[in-house]
Amino acid sequence: MQNGAVPDDIVLTRSNSEFKDWGQRALWECATKGHIKQLEFMLNCGIQVNALVEVPHILHEKLTLLHRDSYCGQVEVVRFIANRGADINIRDANNNNNNNTALHLVAESGSVDIINLLLEKGMSVNVTNTNDSTPLHVSAQFGNIEATKDLVETGVAINYTNKSGVTALMVAAHCGKLENFCYLTEMGADINIRNNKNNNTALHYAAGSGSLDIIKLLLGKGMSAKLSNKDGFTPLHVSTKFGLLKTTKYLVGSGAAINNTNK
Repeated sequence: MQNGAVPDDIVLTRSNSEFKDWGQRALWECATKGHIKQLEFMLNCGIQVNALVEVPHILHEKLTLLHRDSYCGQVEVVRFIANRGADINIRDANNNNNNNTALHLVAESGSVDIINLLLEKGMSVNVTNTNDSTPLHVSAQFGNIEATKDLVETGVAINYTNKSGVTALMVAAHCGKLENFCYLTEMGADINIRNNKNNNTALHYAAGSGSLDIIKLLLGKGMSAKLSNKDGFTPLHVSTKFGLLKTTKYLVGSGAAINNTNK
């Protein structure tokens, strides 16, 4: 075995799988663990660099080598297959039908080096998936602050809304990712944008996640605890719906109208 690989790294036998299954598992392992020499050998034997890698026991994941390498933070493998002609704009075929790019996946796992490499290869920082979400939405969701910073500094549209009218700031509020939320507000993210489904604000999302620090930050920036969406729901309605007692108490103490009725 080459490139630092040892037999225990790749647990593959032909006795318990068909040849095609064996080859797919080998590709998956090489992409995951960064075995460039083995990967180069398989590509030289005719494996298509843009082909989907389908491993039977991981049915929900249908990714190309580029997707898998990017998600696993294998920067040198990403560089290698990009130089071998990998389509950097290719989409995944996962069962969630998101049509994510490698940039979306690396925004989830957080490798700034791979983000920069993909952008250097010509990928757009504002590329969107089926839900119209950008890589910034993804990094905000998973709380990868360094990825978020890199995307913003590279020129991502900070207030871009997806098909639901949700910004990356709202995603951070919904997921309780305080560090991402603070950074996005510092960089000019608009706290007053409402989604296009029910006109929820970032404060509604923060009330649903129970993030007191984000709620305090929003109220400190002038948002009203009495804000209602198109159905008349206030952040207080949201926090009580999810049984978030500390959040409910704080909203009441901050002037939320305790007897407000929705529509």
